[in-house]
Amino acid sequence: HGYKTKAPSDVPTPSPTMLYVPGYGGAKVPVFGGIDFSIFEPTISPAPTLSVRPSLEPTLPPGVIAKEVLATYYCGVDWNDVESNCHQPCPSGSNMECEDPEHVCWAFVTAC
Repeated sequence: HGYKTKAPSDVPTPSPTMLYVPGYGGAKVPVFGGIDFSIFEPTISPAPTLSVRPSLEPTLPPGVIAKEVLATYYCGVDWNDVESNCHQPCPSGSNMECEDPEHVCWAFVTAC
């Protein structure tokens, strides 16, 4: 359907005029196409609030495993084998650390 336009004329379209609005610190902020860019001025953040006291124990960032937990990773055929024999530690948690190809890495082995 399209837009209905006026017939061409011999008079050129006037150039757009630049409109300025007051900005941050008294600067002039141009307004293009009817969009007032002064809304993008910096804002004042709210004052910080008091929070609970920090814990004495440091907390680990997400995805980081404590060394105490990594020390419980051991290779074995199954859980009972690992708990009984403590074959080989695999602190990375990867089966690739197990020398015996039949072994896999088990976590949270407390007997070793």
